[in-house]
Amino acid sequence: MKPKIFSPALLIGLLAISTANFAQVSPAAPPAPAMPKLPPTPPPAAELNGDGWTSVTDSKEYQQKMKELNAKMRELQKEMSNLRVQQQKQLHFKMQNMLKLNKQLAFKFKDSLKLKKLDTLKFKMKFKGFDSLKFADKFEMLSPNINFGFKNFDQNFSYSYDGDESYEKHLQNGDIIEKTKNYSKSYNVDGNDVINIDNKYGKVTVFTWAKSEVKVDVQIVVGANDEDKVQKMLDAVSIKDSKDGSGVSFRTSINQGDGDNEGGIWGSLFGKRNAFRKMEINYTVYMPARNPLTINNKYGNTELPDLSGKLNINNSYGSLNAKSLSNPACQIRVKYGSATIGTLTGSDLDVAYGSLNLGDCDKLNADVSYGSAKIGRITTSGNINVKFSGALKIGEVDKNVKNLSVNSSYSSVKLGVSDGQNADFDITVHYGSFNYSGHDVNITSKTPADGERGFSPTKTYKGHLGKGGSDKTITISTSYGSVSFD
Repeated sequence: MKPKIFSPALLIGLLAISTANFAQVSPAAPPAPAMPKLPPTPPPAAELNGDGWTSVTDSKEYQQKMKELNAKMRELQKEMSNLRVQQQKQLHFKMQNMLKLNKQLAFKFKDSLKLKKLDTLKFKMKFKGFDSLKFADKFEMLSPNINFGFKNFDQNFSYSYDGDESYEKHLQNGDIIEKTKNYSKSYNVDGNDVINIDNKYGKVTVFTWAKSEVKVDVQIVVGANDEDKVQKMLDAVSIKDSKDGSGVSFRTSINQGDGDNEGGIWGSLFGKRNAFRKMEINYTVYMPARNPLTINNKYGNTELPDLSGKLNINNSYGSLNAKSLSNPACQIRVKYGSATIGTLTGSDLDVAYGSLNLGDCDKLNADVSYGSAKIGRITTSGNINVKFSGALKIGEVDKNVKNLSVNSSYSSVKLGVSDGQNADFDITVHYGSFNYSGHDVNITSKTPADGERGFSPTKTYKGHLGKGGSDKTITISTSYGSVSFD
């Protein structure tokens, strides 16, 4: 048989088809591991919650909410601005009212003390021509210049009368006749007897002694340019004394004359035609230091020694000077005059329109208005209220002080605290500041907090002085005044 001859091209084609069929039936290689899917890119308004993004709202709602929030912020800023303006206006209004009140006080005070120079006597309304009467012991017509700063306010008060030098000059020249009348009386007393002194137009000076006896000496001095009238005036003044089961009393009495006579004795003696008049009634009291003492003195000074008995004193239009008052039940009121006391224990003290100068005190309750206040040292406790005083200065807060409370209006407060002092404090200032630099102070609470924005007229500070002390607390609240630890 003759062999078949194949075309080369045909052979190549058959080989290619066979190879392709073989490849299709061979096992497939394992696929490569797939890449982990990434979370989709969040839309504009989305938040990350857990392991992935959770859509909150679409872009339009997001833009709308942002617009609303911005509008609310603008309204809040506007309200804050209005509040600040309103607060400033209120402060300005208060300050204007203070200035107005200040002027009114000055006018009323001057008018009440002038009253045509007649109001210095309680019985003025019955008599004519009494305005030219002059009182001794340097009694001035009190007409202070009240200013908003209230600095050295009490120094504007004095109680000498105009014409004192002129009176002395005319007395030396013989133009004035001056006469004196003396009074003296003694009573035996026991330790419970109350000694009562009621005087006006002169000094009350007290001395103590070891006797169980009270003695009162009174000097009455009258001067004028008519001898007959001087004598009548002198006769019109007397001292009334008595003793009962509760104690002994001495009282100044001035006879006003015939009530049917409009002028009475006073009108005839001290009419405007009579010049160079003077009246002076001075008490000197000798008593045991332990006895209770009650004094009412008007238009004159009161001088007191060391006393251990209970003191009840009301002194007006004159100053009080006392050494040591150790009875814890004392009641002290001074008006239109200053008070100077060496030491005071557990008493109630009220000083108005005059300064307070107090040395050491213990368990003090004090009210001071329209005059400066200076206290040397507080030993255990104090409750002090001051207003329009300019400044309250406490030289030393003793380490044994358990409780000190101060309320102040239109007055600064300065406390002297020593190194090693341990106490808790609570300070509130309204339109004021708190300065404690140079002292071991730890602020535990403060409002408004540091960094807090916005205006706040009231600030509070709580914390520790030194190591602090739960049983020792200093509490101070001021309005329109600052507080400082000196």
